[in-house]
Amino acid sequence: CGACKQAAEFMSSRHIAFVEKDIERDAGARDELYKKAREQGVSAKSIPVIDVRGKLLTGFSPEALLAALDRGT
Repeated sequence: CGACKQAAEFMSSRHIAFVEKDIERDAGARDELYKKAREQGVSAKSIPVIDVRGKLLTGFSPEALLAALDRGT
């Protein structure tokens, strides 16, 4: 999806290490995402869902992503 590509390009351009997981093709990744979402009370229906050190962010917001990364350092 466009937002997923935008998030990947943003992280790549800033040398932020990440792993892409396609929940439509990888049942294990889908199960992992849904489990984390349930535990955090987050909807996994928005895309992308970005896991930053165990905290899920829904949708792509450069500001929210950088803030989540900054809090973890």
